Amino acid sequence: MTTRPGGHVARFVVAAGVLTLLVTLTACERKGSETVGSSQATVPTTPAPPPPTTQPPTTPPPTTLPPTTTPPTPPPATTAPTTRPAPTTTVVRQISLIDALDTGAVEAKGTGSGLESMRVSITSKSSDRLQIKVLPGTVFGASSRSVQSMVARDETSLSLAPGETRSVVVDVACINMHLGTPGAADTFSVHSPESEDLLTILQNPNIRRYTFRVQQFAIWTISDNPTRGGYVGLGTGFTGSGPSDDEIQQIRDIFTAAGVSPAKYRALR
Repeated sequence: MTTRPGGHVARFVVAAGVLTLLVTLTACERKGSETVGSSQATVPTTPAPPPPTTQPPTTPPPTTLPPTTTPPTPPPATTAPTTRPAPTTTVVRQISLIDALDTGAVEAKGTGSGLESMRVSITSKSSDRLQIKVLPGTVFGASSRSVQSMVARDETSLSLAPGETRSVVVDVACINMHLGTPGAADTFSVHSPESEDLLTILQNPNIRRYTFRVQQFAIWTISDNPTRGGYVGLGTGFTGSGPSDDEIQQIRDIFTAAGVSPAKYRALR
């Protein structure tokens, strides 16, 4: 125990390794404090409120937005190609009636119908679609020896599907002027003309400018080669006449335009 100046007694107790300071107030100090305490009114001490706690302004943490992800651009829609059946190409073979008969592509027969026209029936034997041309100068030989054969004066055409049979009316004129006029019961086969001059004048378009009468006399001029007065008359009913001088001149013009010499034929000399 130690005594310090001022009357304070200090005791130091050491127990269990812990130093405890016990301060003992002197009796004088204790008494003085009790006197002061009894002479003063006891004022309840209200503890001062703690100063307001100033919180630092709360700054919200920055909002972290997820990174903007641009969705990938979808690939353009794939349009499946429209498969369309390939257009069917129809083979159309153009061929003359004579060549079609020679190659076996068709069969044909004709029936009579007077001096100016006849009906021709044609049957396709080809697997192709055919465009048949009956060319001027095509001859239709009569099956009867008493009937005139016929020759086409103009071009006629018709189309035939495979295996199809069709008929067409052909503009014709007669050859062999001293034979009978064909009728509906007469039949004909098709062949090429035997006379080159006849084919030449009929394939020249110039001949179609003239009347049927002049054309028929021009054909007989080649097929029969009559004298100037030896033509069979043409007309209606039981009347008829041979070519006039003017018609003879027209026949000369037809031959000249086609490149056939009129001097080769008796009536035109």
